[in-house]
Amino acid sequence: MEIELKYLIDGEEKADRIWQELRRHPEAVAASEEEKQMHAVYFDAEDGRLSREGIAFRIRREGEEMVATVKWSDESEQPRWPRRANPQRDGSSAGKKPECEANPAQGEPALHMRPELNAAVEDESWFTAPPSDLFHGTDIGERIRKLMGEEPLKPVLDTEFCRRLIRLQSHGEDESRDPTCGKGTVCEAAVDVGIIRAGGKSEPICELELELLDGDAGQLMKWGRQMEAAHDLAAGVKSKFARGKALRDGKTDGEDGATP
Repeated sequence: MEIELKYLIDGEEKADRIWQELRRHPEAVAASEEEKQMHAVYFDAEDGRLSREGIAFRIRREGEEMVATVKWSDESEQPRWPRRANPQRDGSSAGKKPECEANPAQGEPALHMRPELNAAVEDESWFTAPPSDLFHGTDIGERIRKLMGEEPLKPVLDTEFCRRLIRLQSHGEDESRDPTCGKGTVCEAAVDVGIIRAGGKSEPICELELELLDGDAGQLMKWGRQMEAAHDLAAGVKSKFARGKALRDGKTDGEDGATP
């Protein structure tokens, strides 16, 4: 389960100031600082049947690595906060439900919660023509296979951006400052600057994302509200994929954005 806060940043100069503040943050783990060039291509059927079902399927180049990701909406369950969330890139934790508590931030516009699976990609051709059965053996993989049938996945939009990221880690009085100790709350703070392209049009990406990696969701909200207040940030209601869809479809108003 991906749990993150997203905020829109008004311009690259402000993004730079926010990044420098994150680097100086008293709970920043300096050794985790990183910068990556990201290029993601999102795929769907010609008629958009995956996105209509709340499914986003992408292949993304993250620096030297390539990763396939599927995210989907799950409206069958009331959103709840995991007390301990530890998503794994290979998706091996899929199906294991973390201990949960009632969501203290239901309705928070900056909050994004959705199931997610990731898989490493080694075949370069999948960046332009991935197999629709890439996530076979999982419930969401079977759902995609049935929706697609014999039709191939086709690129519908892409994003390209520079991601600067660093981890924030909270600590109790008796906790170690070792970022590998597994204690406290850990989130990945990322400043993204780049572009979305869809339907022959483009618009800029300039965002702050705070993703919960482990620990207390309340602490994640605390960090988010501190950054929001300090920099007068607007909530990012739409994902990059939802923004790209709206751009492609010529929709500029509203947030028809329950899609991951």
